[in-house]
Amino acid sequence: MSSNIIAKLFQKWKKVVKVAADQFEPIITEVDASIIDEAITLAFVMTGIPFCVISNPFFVNALKILNPSYNVSSREVFFERLLDNQIAKVNDKVDKIIEFATDITIGLDGWTAPDGSSIWNFVLLTPSR
Repeated sequence: MSSNIIAKLFQKWKKVVKVAADQFEPIITEVDASIIDEAITLAFVMTGIPFCVISNPFFVNALKILNPSYNVSSREVFFERLLDNQIAKVNDKVDKIIEFATDITIGLDGWTAPDGSSIWNFVLLTPSR
């Protein structure tokens, strides 16, 4: 796409967001914003979308069309704080599973990344999982 077409499309999206914002004025609460942030983080992690997309103007405009009062958090917030929260939740679930398991089998797989670093993957198997 030429930059002229992209610029025209961007201007059109800005107008759509303005119209949507004029018609839809509910104030978003911090709780609502954190729920949206968490949903976006989970979607990005589970689908492998790079976090740099969060600052893409087209993605930001799409979110503004869906909810004009939602302000997109920075890429750093998503990558650092929200991703850490998701990791903590998963770790808590794993800890609970291990705590009540009677038999555990540990599987290990290791390989070398293209940059030469070692990558280790541990898998815990229980009778129910």
